[in-house]
Amino acid sequence: MARKIQEVIDLIVAEIPGAPLEDSIDTFKCGDPEQEVTGIVTTFTATIDVLRQAVSQGANLIITHEPTFYEHRDNTDWLDEDPVYTAKRAFIDEHKLTIWRFHDYWHMHDPDGIQMGVEKVLGWENYEHTDNHYVIHIPPSRSPILSRN
Repeated sequence: MARKIQEVIDLIVAEIPGAPLEDSIDTFKCGDPEQEVTGIVTTFTATIDVLRQAVSQGANLIITHEPTFYEHRDNTDWLDEDPVYTAKRAFIDEHKLTIWRFHDYWHMHDPDGIQMGVEKVLGWENYEHTDNHYVIHIPPSRSPILSRN
């Protein structure tokens, strides 16, 4: 069963406590959310290299954490004459890519999706956390650099 891009995003947002927000940066940055999904790429930053990889894999939905167009809310008025912006935008349009930002909602998730990923990569997920989850108690260790006596 083919799904439209908007349906996929609706499923994601439905899992976020407190969503939807009235004022969020988590919006479609370009493309057509009524397209059928051909594939999904998730990324921290939707660089042109990431977009090229998405196209090579047949994906048309890119879910990005950071801005697509270099400014927190992806305002592009100031970029009209910028050759980097116009080339990136032309590539997105030519390949019918839809980009959705997943920033505020991912930080609202419990646990915070970005923090959870960082902790996993650093091997910190099993250490004690404070009630707000942002302070992690890491036991002291003897560093070979610090213990040269």
